Amino acid sequence: MDLGLHPTRLVVLLAIHTGREWERLAHLYGLTEEELRRLHSMKHLLRDDEVFYRVVESLLAQGYVDDVARILTWRGFERLTAYILRSYGYRVEMNVRLGRREVDVLGIGRGHILCIDCKQWNRPLTPSVARRILVDLQTKCGELGNLPGRRIPLIVSLRMRRPLIMKGLGAALPLVALPEFLEELPVILGTGEL
Repeated sequence: MDLGLHPTRLVVLLAIHTGREWERLAHLYGLTEEELRRLHSMKHLLRDDEVFYRVVESLLAQGYVDDVARILTWRGFERLTAYILRSYGYRVEMNVRLGRREVDVLGIGRGHILCIDCKQWNRPLTPSVARRILVDLQTKCGELGNLPGRRIPLIVSLRMRRPLIMKGLGAALPLVALPEFLEELPVILGTGEL
């Protein structure tokens, strides 16, 4: 979605929408009062999930990962993940309680259940940490009850550079790689990589 704004202005618009760090970023990027008024008048556009996703997707693709990570709330990150899943035909449930545990996002459809933990950490996800989280996610997936379908643990992160598939455990991938992963999932499952 092209709003006709320079990426730095999109960063500030996203910050205004979330209410996080917009004043600091406006100063950093040298925005005028007029530009700020215009961006404030546009913040309602980001209430639409598709517009919100397209703005974040554009910023991530242009290398504004640090800004997006600082601005995006954990709920916003989960909202983006859910939006992507819905756009691929999944039924989505968010913040599913399993006793004292919780799964951030469940994607149900296509014969499987994606059990997703959204990680908005300030540091990259290492393979050893990803393995530990995926083992925990496998346990959570097992507690889902009688939902039909194969359960697939996934970690979605902003700070990863490329997907990491751990045979028999699940996968960890950057948010921007989630659409491609969903497209390729039938092939990945057919090869036995997961």
